[in-house]
Amino acid sequence: MFRFTAKSPISDEAGSWVERSMGRFVEVFGREALTTARVVLPTPEYFPDEGNTPAERAEAFLKRVCSYMDVDFGLVRLELFEDQVEELHNSLKGRMSHWESSRSGAAGVYRAKDQIDGHAVIAIKTKELSNPVRLVATLAHEAGHELLLAGGYVGRDEPDMEPLTDLVTVFRGLGIFTANSAFHFRQYSDGQRAGWSASRHGYLSEPILGYALAWFAHERRERKPAWIRYLKPNVAHYFKQSAHYMEAAGLRSR
Repeated sequence: MFRFTAKSPISDEAGSWVERSMGRFVEVFGREALTTARVVLPTPEYFPDEGNTPAERAEAFLKRVCSYMDVDFGLVRLELFEDQVEELHNSLKGRMSHWESSRSGAAGVYRAKDQIDGHAVIAIKTKELSNPVRLVATLAHEAGHELLLAGGYVGRDEPDMEPLTDLVTVFRGLGIFTANSAFHFRQYSDGQRAGWSASRHGYLSEPILGYALAWFAHERRERKPAWIRYLKPNVAHYFKQSAHYMEAAGLRSR
């Protein structure tokens, strides 16, 4: 008779890293920060349309992201920047009949507190303003830098500093945005040319983020959280597979 066992969607090494890192956040911020974190959803309730221009709306989004992540908005300043490399990328794409790419340039940049005005700078690529989910994910990652680096909880020279910063967005309740933005696949056809493009966003893969979200739910004792319906199908699949694996493996809450 065949026996089927639950299987994790990620390697044992990656799973251990997620569990160890999330446990580190529990030790730093306290278990209550985990259990009471507000799960932020991609709905107008959490991100209403505020401001008259894209730049003003981005600043309103940053203010809300900082509030959800417990980052002092008064200590950061938003800036926007153009990406000339992206313009070249799009130009090449327009001249080729088929184009594929997996490039993922920096969507955002964090600069530590300036000695002149005392503000940290969160700079966002202007292209991100057209995609609210990616914009929130980018803002959350850069706000995560302010939380971890400025707070002295993570060293800038730590080899996994960037992945940890993605992971802390899950811990703080913005993991839906980070996970839904991790990978983007698009097919196009305009009658003259056709092709596809794929891009990565952030530092963690969909399977790892699905596992991290399952750990988040498991520690909060949310067996079937309502918020999983907001996850992209791939991420939801990895979440369910991870949750099943954790239950079958008897993973104990901290």
